[in-house]
Amino acid sequence: MAMGPLPARSVKQQLRGQLRARRDELTAAERRASSEAIARRLRALPEGQGDGPVLAYAASPYEVDLDDLLTSWAAEGRAVWLPWVAGEHLGIARVHDVLADLSPGYRGIREPAASGAAPADLSGLKLALVPGLGFSADGARLGHGGGHFDRLLAGRPADLLLIGVAFDLQVVPTILEEPHDRRVDIVVTERRVLRPSQI
Repeated sequence: MAMGPLPARSVKQQLRGQLRARRDELTAAERRASSEAIARRLRALPEGQGDGPVLAYAASPYEVDLDDLLTSWAAEGRAVWLPWVAGEHLGIARVHDVLADLSPGYRGIREPAASGAAPADLSGLKLALVPGLGFSADGARLGHGGGHFDRLLAGRPADLLLIGVAFDLQVVPTILEEPHDRRVDIVVTERRVLRPSQI
């Protein structure tokens, strides 16, 4: 008896496993060098210029590390906001010192100390640096499966630019999307800048 196509969730779980394994094979030195190259590209982006507030993330040990970039932006007076987990949702809090203002939170991921569970207010933000396990050249994003960032960005202001941040080996030809998934406007890796709107 022929099997039908796998449900979207199963397809995405398989891809998550493949991309996680691929990403985790990078050495610490490779991650550091690639993270530095990505940070340089982000700083050079025309869309990233200026002093407007930015939403970012605190990297897990295997993700693109933006600590130095965020630290320099904060030192320059730019408002840097990072997420913290409030159940199924994310709150956001401004951080002034990326190292001192964070502590292990949900699943050991660093997050700002925050009290209460007020929903995040994205108004006023113009730029968001979004992590993911995978991205496609047309802007589709594959997260870790918890849906936290998708829910956070569901009500994004129209002028909030979403930049996907990943190592180049995390870019794949296609990602199966579901209605709740949120696309990014730009994808930045250590090797290239992808602009889905120009495809």
